[in-house]
Amino acid sequence: MAKESKTAKVPNLVLILFVLVGMLTGSIISEITSSSVPFLAKGMDVGLNPPATVDLYILSFTLGFSFKFNLGSAIGAILGYFIGKKMD
Repeated sequence: MAKESKTAKVPNLVLILFVLVGMLTGSIISEITSSSVPFLAKGMDVGLNPPATVDLYILSFTLGFSFKFNLGSAIGAILGYFIGKKMD
């Protein structure tokens, strides 16, 4: 008989999902509370702004992304990581 391990590993995809949901939740909370706790909403925007357009005569496409990172999303990411690690 094989022994069952008490510490089951959380799949990486589930852990990434918890971190992303934590970042989203932290960002939303920081925007809602920005009038009373303004330092949570301070952050930086990272991305390709303005978007780059590639025109190949028969095909044209636009590449662009934007990522807004603030203190609330960082706290949410950390909490999401620890909650994801606690999941069995």
